Amino acid sequence: MLWFKRLLLLCVLLLPPVALAQPAPTIFPLAVVYEEALYVLAAPPTTPAAIPTEGVLLSDTPTYHYQAVWSPDGRWLAYTVSADGDSASPQKTLRVWDGRQSIDLVTGTFGAFPIYWTRDGRIVYMLETGVYQGEALLTQVYTIAPEAGAQPDLAVDNMPFAPCFGGSSFPMPMDWLTWEDSDFGGSRPLLALTDYGVVYSECKGTDIALYRPFTDTSDDVSDPLGDLSYGALSPDQTRVAGKRRVRGGRDQIVNIDLLTMTETHYRLPEAQDAPEYLSALAWGGDGSLYYATWQTTGNLLTGLDAAQQAIINTEFGFENTLIPQNTVRVYHLSPEMESTPLLELPGYSIPRMQVRGSTLLFSVVSNGENWVA
Repeated sequence: MLWFKRLLLLCVLLLPPVALAQPAPTIFPLAVVYEEALYVLAAPPTTPAAIPTEGVLLSDTPTYHYQAVWSPDGRWLAYTVSADGDSASPQKTLRVWDGRQSIDLVTGTFGAFPIYWTRDGRIVYMLETGVYQGEALLTQVYTIAPEAGAQPDLAVDNMPFAPCFGGSSFPMPMDWLTWEDSDFGGSRPLLALTDYGVVYSECKGTDIALYRPFTDTSDDVSDPLGDLSYGALSPDQTRVAGKRRVRGGRDQIVNIDLLTMTETHYRLPEAQDAPEYLSALAWGGDGSLYYATWQTTGNLLTGLDAAQQAIINTEFGFENTLIPQNTVRVYHLSPEMESTPLLELPGYSIPRMQVRGSTLLFSVVSNGENWVA
């Protein structure tokens, strides 16, 4: 699912044939959010403004996160909508679209939890219980078939979850657009029921955890060097890749085998002027990874006179001397962890990436030039 706002662009990059080993499936339909409404399209829109006429409207219920995700075979789209019309409400209804109509499956306290699919075509979702164990909120993980009248099955009971808190000091929309497309802090939440346990995102530093219900233990999928975030699960659900911040402010991509918990590391190269930070990850069909980065390459406040700077300070509520002007880049990372640059664009962030067949789809949040002007 990709989110569209005034500053959000959809980009399509055709990948080299060698990049994907599997036959290319049908790339579309595509699910997008535009102006708070969820649409599906048979092809990329000619412009974001054309989405309402070129797409099929699935929901315009005010919903902060639709959490839409396609089934592994691309036949169904599962998504959540606000159950009471309040976009910030934790009460959500889980729906599935079968290509013709949407079916209500279950309503509950979803909060901002993501949804996902099992390999055999059931929807995985997590509900709040309202009960805390220390600082951890206890949750329940369910699966349900994507069909009318289906009954949910409880997969895991009382799984601990560390909730998220915080915000942005930027009054302009760049951070909020990034977070709408990828959740709190750009961390891209994760939830999957694998053969090795539940892989999910916590938020005590946006950790990725592996909960083993058969032993009632929860392990951070990380080592003492730092927390792992921005998780991406491999198509066969045997590996998870993520971002780890290491000493010196540099980011590291970590690829973890869920069976053995062995790690493969790739550290982003040293930058001469400013660090380059990871913003999104996506798996290719051959075990390779695609990743996006952002780097601050300028300051949008450069050249403002005293009166203009005073207006900026009023908007921020303090004397602010930096609004970053970023450059974003996309790379291919081979299974042997060899990185190849693919493209470079002006932009604040790339919050979401997804490989469909031989195509890489990604969203770009623009820099704040218009806001400053």
